[in-house]
Amino acid sequence: MLAALKAGGAPKLDLMVFDMCLMAQLETAYEIEGLADIMVGSEAVEPGDGWPYDEILSGLSTDKLMLPQALASMIVDKYGKSYNGGSQGTGNVTLSALSLANLAPFMAEIG
Repeated sequence: MLAALKAGGAPKLDLMVFDMCLMAQLETAYEIEGLADIMVGSEAVEPGDGWPYDEILSGLSTDKLMLPQALASMIVDKYGKSYNGGSQGTGNVTLSALSLANLAPFMAEIG
């Protein structure tokens, strides 16, 4: 997928979201830098039920002009709540939204 996006012609994405395990890593952010403004993912293993898409899409449908930052925040919030006694039950989960805007200077500092 990344090779196809990097090959050219694809517009920059507002959000790159990963409903899969172990994707909120620095290496992943580095690979998609320039392809997206914000990355959403979990640094841990996600439960089999994944994200509460019905709740996320319902929130998005009520505000069709929602800014990407607000959508990323809503995804993280609804995911966390869904596993904190919500629609997905109870479980320990992680999910974060990361702005990729300052990744290059950060990588230069740790490089």
